[in-house]
Amino acid sequence: MSYIGYNKKNILAVLVIVLCIMLGYTTVSNYMIEYSTINEILESKTAQNDIHVVGTIEPDSFTHLYNSSYTFILTDDTASMNVIYTGSLPSSFSENSEIVIIGTMESDTFISTKLIARCPSKFTE
Repeated sequence: MSYIGYNKKNILAVLVIVLCIMLGYTTVSNYMIEYSTINEILESKTAQNDIHVVGTIEPDSFTHLYNSSYTFILTDDTASMNVIYTGSLPSSFSENSEIVIIGTMESDTFISTKLIARCPSKFTE
C-alpha cells in the first residue's frame, strides 16, 4: 500500500472541505445586512457608504421634487431625519408602509439611492 497516494487523497479531501466552508461563509456573509437606527446615523461622525436604515415616513412629509426625486422625513418613533431619495418608487410603496433606505448621510440629510418597501406582515396583531 502506497502512503503517498493515500496522503494525496487526504490532502485533496481537506482542500475540498476548506473550499466548501469558505464558499458557504462568503455566500452567507453577503446576505447578512446590518440595519442602523436613525439615532446611530445621526450620532455617527464617520462617513459610511451603503447604510441601511429602517423606518416609516412621517405623515404629510412626503414630497415629489422633480423627475424621480423625493424628499421626506423618516422616523423610527425615537428619532427622525430628513431624506432625499432619487430613483423609482417600488410598486408596493405607500407613504404609511415601513421602508428601508440605503445611502449615505451628508450634513443633516440622508441621501438615499435605494428604497425598499417592506411588505406588512399578515401575522401582526
